[in-house]
Amino acid sequence: MKKITLAIILCCFSFYSIAQDKDGRLKFSAISISLGSIANSNNYEGSLSNFQNLAPNSDLLQSPIVNSSPGGYYYEYDFGAMFNVNAYFDISDKDGDKSKYNAKLRFGITFTDQTFFSQSAFSSESFRVDTLTSNRDGNTFFVDSVQSESYYMSYGSDQLFFDIAYIIGSNTQNRLSIYGGVGMSLGFSFNASTQISLSKDNYFVSGATYASNSNLFNDFDIKEENFSNDGGFTAMLSVPFGLEFRLSKKDNAWGKSRLFMEGRPGITYLDIPELESRLITSAIWGFGFKYDF
Repeated sequence: MKKITLAIILCCFSFYSIAQDKDGRLKFSAISISLGSIANSNNYEGSLSNFQNLAPNSDLLQSPIVNSSPGGYYYEYDFGAMFNVNAYFDISDKDGDKSKYNAKLRFGITFTDQTFFSQSAFSSESFRVDTLTSNRDGNTFFVDSVQSESYYMSYGSDQLFFDIAYIIGSNTQNRLSIYGGVGMSLGFSFNASTQISLSKDNYFVSGATYASNSNLFNDFDIKEENFSNDGGFTAMLSVPFGLEFRLSKKDNAWGKSRLFMEGRPGITYLDIPELESRLITSAIWGFGFKYDF
C-alpha cells in the first residue's frame, strides 16, 4: 500500500511539474470543496463463491443454505458518499493573458465510501407437529413448526483518489457559466471489509383447515461476522462537466464566491485482490462551493 501511495503522489507531482513551465504559465486561481455521491455499475455477480473467497474463514458460509432462493437481490448500481477538494490553476498564453476558453488545470483529492455489491438468500422448511380436533364443531386444527434461515452478505471499501483534470469553460465573469473537460484519477481502496449475517427464525403456526395461519410462538436469532479485506489499486478516466453560479457581479468576496454542481461520468479500473479486477462504469455527482483568488 505504501508503494502504491508513493507512486500516485509522484505521478501527480510529475503532472504538475510538466504543467508548470519556465514561463510561469500556470497560476493558482481558485479552490473548491464539494459533497455528493458516486454510483458504480455492478459487474460482480455477488455469488456465494465470491463471498467465500472474500471471507474464507467464515463459519456462517461453511454450510451454505440448501433449497434456497439465492440472488434474493444484488444491486445493478451501487451508491456511496463522496467528498472532494480541488485547487485550480489558470493556463495563460504566451503573453501571460488568460487563454481564450478559460483553460485550467485542476488538482484534487476525492474520498468515497461505498458498498460495491451485496447478496441475499433465503430458505424455509415446515414440519407438522400436531393435529387438534375441536370437540364443539369437529373442525381440525394443524400445528406446524416453521424453520427459516436467511443470509445477507455485502462487500465495500473506502477509496482515496488523486485527481487531475483539464478544464475549459465559458466566461467566468457572468453570473452563470458552464465548463467541461477530461480528467484522470489514481487511487487506492482501504478499510475494505465483508459483512455476513445469518438470521434464524423458528416459530409455530396454527389455524383451522383452509384458514390462514396465525403466529403462536417466535424464536429469532441473528449472527453477524465482519472480515477485513486487502486494499487495491484503482484508476478512473472521466469527463467532468458542470454549472457555476457567481454570487455577485461585484469585485468583492461575494463576487469571488461561486456555487456549483458537477458530474463526472467515467470508466473505473477496480482491483479487489481476493477477486479478479474489473472495468466498471462510474459517475460522481456533487454540489459545492468555489472561491476565486
